[in-house]
Amino acid sequence: MKNILLLGLVLFIGISSAHAKKIDFYENSTLHYYNGLYVLDLHGSREEMMRAHGFFAAKNIQANSPIQFFSSVMDKALDEKFNSKLGVGVVSGSLDVLLKMKMSKEDQKAYSAFAQGMNVPAKQVFKALYYPDFGEMLASVQYGKNETAIQVPEFGCSTFVAPKSTQNPGLLFGRNLEFGGVGYFDRYPAVVYLHSTDPKDIPYVQMTALGLPGTHTAYNQSGLMISLHQLTANQLNPVGDLILNVVDEVARRAHNLTEARQIIQSKKFTTPWKIIVASESDNSGFLAEVSPKGEFFHELQGSGLGESNHAVSKEIKSDEFFANYNYIQSSIMRKAALHDALDANKVIDADSAMNLLGQRTQPVTGSNSFISLSKFSNIMSVVVSAKDHTLYYGLASRINTKPSSGVYVKLPLDFKTDFATYEAAVHQPSVVYDAALLDVDHHVRAAMTESNQKGDITVIAKNLKKAVEAYSMDAGLNSVYAATLLKLFAATEGKSEQYLTEAQAVLEYSKAVFKGENDKAIHLLLLARIAVLKNNQNEAVEFYKNIVPTSSQMKMAIASDMKVLKSNDARKSVLEKSKKVKITLSDLDIVSFQ
Repeated sequence: MKNILLLGLVLFIGISSAHAKKIDFYENSTLHYYNGLYVLDLHGSREEMMRAHGFFAAKNIQANSPIQFFSSVMDKALDEKFNSKLGVGVVSGSLDVLLKMKMSKEDQKAYSAFAQGMNVPAKQVFKALYYPDFGEMLASVQYGKNETAIQVPEFGCSTFVAPKSTQNPGLLFGRNLEFGGVGYFDRYPAVVYLHSTDPKDIPYVQMTALGLPGTHTAYNQSGLMISLHQLTANQLNPVGDLILNVVDEVARRAHNLTEARQIIQSKKFTTPWKIIVASESDNSGFLAEVSPKGEFFHELQGSGLGESNHAVSKEIKSDEFFANYNYIQSSIMRKAALHDALDANKVIDADSAMNLLGQRTQPVTGSNSFISLSKFSNIMSVVVSAKDHTLYYGLASRINTKPSSGVYVKLPLDFKTDFATYEAAVHQPSVVYDAALLDVDHHVRAAMTESNQKGDITVIAKNLKKAVEAYSMDAGLNSVYAATLLKLFAATEGKSEQYLTEAQAVLEYSKAVFKGENDKAIHLLLLARIAVLKNNQNEAVEFYKNIVPTSSQMKMAIASDMKVLKSNDARKSVLEKSKKVKITLSDLDIVSFQ
C-alpha cells in the first residue's frame, strides 16, 4: 500500500453559508463536500480507490453507516426467519459460501480493501453487497408464499431515457431511487468519480451514498448510463453473480450498448432485476430483465424508455408477486406518467426532466398522490444531460433537520475536472410543489428512519401524526397512522383508550378522501378491529361483511378474525394481531394484518 499522504489533513476553503467546501485527502484521492453532497474523486488501482472510499466513509460517517445497516438487516432477517430451526451460524455461513462462489478474486480483493479502509471486518462489507440479492430471495420466500413474518425494506425505482430528437437537442436520462433505509442517503449522499489505472477500465461515476462500495446508478466516460430496478418474482438461484457486481462491471468495462449487452448475457443471476442501459453515442438504449431463467432484452422504441418495478417479459411475469397492493399500483402509475411525458415530447431539457421526476400528482386526475413519481421514500433523483454534459443530483429531505427544497447540485461529466478549484452550483427546478407535501415528506421520512432503526412505535406515531396534521386528505396516510395507533393500544395491553378514539376519528375522516378499493377495504378492516377491541361484536360483524379484500393476506386476516369473533378470545386475538401489523410507509399500505 502506498504511503498515506497528508493523512487526516482537512482543509476548509471558501467557507460561506451557501457554499461550504471541505477537502480531505487520502493517497491520490480526495473528498469534497458541496452544498450537502459528498463528491469523491478517486484515483489509482481498483483496490486503492476502494480503500480510499472506505477511509473517507469511516472518517465522515458518525452513525448509521449503510454497511452496518445492510449487514444488521441480514442478521435480523436470518434470526427471525431461520435461526430458530437451523441457527444463525449455519444459515449465514451457507449464504456466505453460496453468494461468494461466483465472485471473482478481483472483486473480493477490492471489497476487502474497502473494509480495510473503513476499519471494519471484511465479512460485514460482503454482507452489505449481498443484501440486494438476499433481500430479493427473502422477499420471495415471504411474500411469494403469503408469509409476512418479517418485513423486508422495498426498493422502488423510476427511470426514463429520452433520446435526442428535433425537440430534444441531447439524450436525457433520469431516475428516482426509493428506499426507506435509515437515512444514510439523507445524511451522506455521494457522487463518486473513479479513475482506474487499469487500462481495461473506463473512468466512471457512481451515484450512491458515502460508505456504499457498489451502486445502482452509474455513468461512464463513453457516455453509457446504467440504472438498476427491483423486480419481485419467484425465480431464485442461490449461486450466481451479485447484481451490484454486474452493474459495476458494465459501468467499468462497456464502451457501448453491444458490450453492455454482452456483459449482461455472460452472467448468471440469483434473482430478478431490471437493468436499464442508455448510450449517448448510440442515441438509444435497452431494458434487460434478468433472472435465473435468463436475460430478456427490450429495445428503446419511439419516444423513449420509461420503467418502474413490474415485469414486461412474460418469462418473469408468470412468477411475479407484489409485497402489497399499493406497490403494484404505484409502479403502474409511475410507468404511465413517464410514458405520457415522453409521448407528449415534454422531456426536452434538464429542467423538464427534473420536473417529471418531481411529479407529485396522479397523471389522470391531477390530484396529489403520495405513490406517484416522487414518493416519500424517494432518496435520490438524478438527471444526466448529454447536451450540457452535466449531472444533476437531487437532494432528499434531511432527517431531523428540514424538508427538501427540491434543489439539485450540478456536477460536470468531465473526468479531467479539478475538484479542488471547482465550484459546484445548485439548480432549483421550476416545478411547483404543494408546500404541505414537503412537510409530509419530512415527517414520514423521519418515521421510516425510526421504523428501520430502533422501531419505537411512539416515535413513529408522533411523526405520522405531524404528517397527517400537515395533510389530512390522503386515505393511505390516515390508515397507516390509524394502524400505528392500534399497535400503540396493543402495546399498552389495551389500557390506553385514547389511542382507539384517535384512530377511529382519523378513519372516519378518511371516508371523504378514498381513492380506490384498497383504501376502503383497509378502512373497514381497521374499524372492524376497533369495534372488537371495544367489545362491540355486532358492529364489527357489519364492518367485516362489507370488506372486499384486495390481497390474499387481507382475505386470510378477515377469515381469521371472523372465526374467533363470537368467542371469548376475540378481543385478545385482535389485540395480539394489532401488535404484529406491519405497515409500509413507502407505499402507505399494510403489508401484514396479523
